[in-house]
Amino acid sequence: MSPRLQVLLKLLLGTVVIAGCEGRNQGLMEVSNINSPAIFISEASSSNSIFEDEDGDTSDWFELYNPSESSIQLIGWSVTDDISEPGKWVFPDTTIEPGEYLLLWASGKDKILHTNFKLSSKGEALSLFDAQGNWIDFLDLDGLLSDKSIGRSLSDKSKVVFYNSPSPGYQNSSKEFEGIISSNIIFSHDGGIFDDDSVSLTGAGPLEIIRYTLDATVPNPSSEVYSIPVEVNKNTVIRASIFRDKFIPSRPATRTYVNSHMHELPIVTLVTDPQNIFDEVSGIYTDPNFLEDLETEIHFSFYEPTGELGIAMDAGVKIYGGYSRKLPQKSMAIYARGRYGYSELEYPLFPSLDYQSFQSIVLRNTGNDWLRANMRDVVATSLMDGSGLETQAFRPAAVYLNGEYWGFYNIREKISEHFLDDKINVKKSKINLLELDGDVIQGSNEDYFDLIEFITNNS
Repeated sequence: MSPRLQVLLKLLLGTVVIAGCEGRNQGLMEVSNINSPAIFISEASSSNSIFEDEDGDTSDWFELYNPSESSIQLIGWSVTDDISEPGKWVFPDTTIEPGEYLLLWASGKDKILHTNFKLSSKGEALSLFDAQGNWIDFLDLDGLLSDKSIGRSLSDKSKVVFYNSPSPGYQNSSKEFEGIISSNIIFSHDGGIFDDDSVSLTGAGPLEIIRYTLDATVPNPSSEVYSIPVEVNKNTVIRASIFRDKFIPSRPATRTYVNSHMHELPIVTLVTDPQNIFDEVSGIYTDPNFLEDLETEIHFSFYEPTGELGIAMDAGVKIYGGYSRKLPQKSMAIYARGRYGYSELEYPLFPSLDYQSFQSIVLRNTGNDWLRANMRDVVATSLMDGSGLETQAFRPAAVYLNGEYWGFYNIREKISEHFLDDKINVKKSKINLLELDGDVIQGSNEDYFDLIEFITNNS
């Protein structure tokens, strides 16, 4: 019988048993190891931004564990994320020693200890086969959040549990969770300009509770339990998460409520733990950190002049610019990244453009024009509209940071390989993007220096 038919037959016979759970995040799972294997898939993460491979990339990963007292040769073994293709990635000449946790990167790089596929953050399953094509083990990765992992319980290898603190290549954490909260916070008002007296929070399911903060920090198990509507009598930031015993809490939901009617512009609200911005050691806004390439998490919301919420998402933020980094009101770059839950900012921020997906944008303080005209940069750019050259779209906005008015900014497209791909429809892999004296932002500077050398030698 072929390995593929063998796999399909075992699926039909129900060799993998999922017991006692309503959905992937709603209870503990039990998995019968398919052939009582000497080795098994111990832990995996399908959305990793913490651990780096030897190339400095934060690839997806999984690990195998050998609980036996014998070394096992893995040459000819295979692993797949597609059950209809058992031999998708075949192990090289590798040995896993007794008691060893073998870390494998699902990077798509197809080299030693790197598979030829990546893991989908939306959920899929890993299957392990031996050299004879026998189906050895199976692990379902559905329902993971960024930088969380799923794996086998230390106390009972038949149970699949979740981990808040992944441990690739090492023994699984003793701090285990039965699931990840999938319920979502619902605010009675979406934020922005606010005229009412209070905000109600709903969304918790059975056995779940809502905890919230008003100081821009992420809720934790000690935060205030929601029981009555939250009073709003000034600019207020509400961050809330859903908790349940032995479960990883939901992502924090965030809204800013502004008791002001002085704006006719769009409103941008930014929220992050104050330490991420102003801490003297690690805050990206403090001296000398604002000169470094530091990134922290931030919640970004955009409100149209009508008050309608356009988009609300978690993202990354860096201080942006050159000399203007030293100004009290600093420019900031906002990055959509999978680790924060969104790989793109999907909203028509700039109505004049024929596309509405962005990997990054800039909240620009107008640079050297700060506290002067505050418009020269965008006016100069606009003069080239229709010229055939690539120009950055812009939109002025009023910005609030952790509920405090942070001033007037211009929302700008950020120049990058993604920007050029959107503008001129060229593959990002073909773009060489340089700055200053040929420093590489994207691609290579080899052709640039060849051009400089040619001009130098022929002028």
